[in-house]
Amino acid sequence: MKKYFFMILGLLLSLNLLAQNLYLGTTLRKDRRYYSSNGQYNLIFQNDGNLVLYRGSNSVKWAANTQNRGDRAEFQRDGNLVVYDYSGNPIFDTKTNDRGATRLHVDNNGKIVIFGRNNNTLWQSSYFGGNDSSNGNGDNWNNNNNWNNNNNNNWNNNNNWNDKDSVYKGYKFTKNTKLHSPNREYHLVFQEDGNLVVYDRNKNVYWSTKTENRGARAEFQRDGNLVVYDYSGRPIYDTKTNGKGASELRMQDDGNLVIYTSGNRPLWASQSQK
Repeated sequence: MKKYFFMILGLLLSLNLLAQNLYLGTTLRKDRRYYSSNGQYNLIFQNDGNLVLYRGSNSVKWAANTQNRGDRAEFQRDGNLVVYDYSGNPIFDTKTNDRGATRLHVDNNGKIVIFGRNNNTLWQSSYFGGNDSSNGNGDNWNNNNNWNNNNNNNWNNNNNWNDKDSVYKGYKFTKNTKLHSPNREYHLVFQEDGNLVVYDRNKNVYWSTKTENRGARAEFQRDGNLVVYDYSGRPIYDTKTNGKGASELRMQDDGNLVIYTSGNRPLWASQSQK
């Protein structure tokens, strides 16, 4: 009896190990979840064609933003993670081809990581939001100290907290009014300088539209698009979610700003490459 118990236990452990790693040549099956070893995070290529990393079942950590376009996702033999459309055109990729990639790992800290032969990080999904990092050090955000230096004064100068964690189509942002997460650890604010920014409680920037000194107004439009306009009325940032069934813009407890459909399906996430 003990023999069979240990055989089953060993099989379960091996399956858990395989679940968190994808190897070269793996095609991701739609609606199959690839879990981190701690079971808290999972990567899924959804039926709508979007490649999404979740915490639990519905908290988005990262997305390729390929919904309604993605037909096939593959961690190719050349080391590149690619999502293709129905015409066979790549619409998302990690640009890790021919760089010695060996495996794709769903990490316990909420990242997707592509490792090289020497276990070095070739690519990882963004943790704080904005751009993905190719060196594993988060340099894309840490080197942008000007965000914090220029904008931290908005934290204490105005406590216009919006008593909501989400807004719906047609919402127009008022400058310095904050949309906070339910746990009050993060907030979204359209600053006086025209930049739309997500901060944490310690004044760290998690995401930004990078429209400082240009943005005149910001709106989660009735067509489902989140847009920042300049003073001439030209769009200088948008999420490209118009006409895709967007319903709600939500500031989550994990610091991620996500646009959902009325069916609670994520269309866009700030913690994504695009």
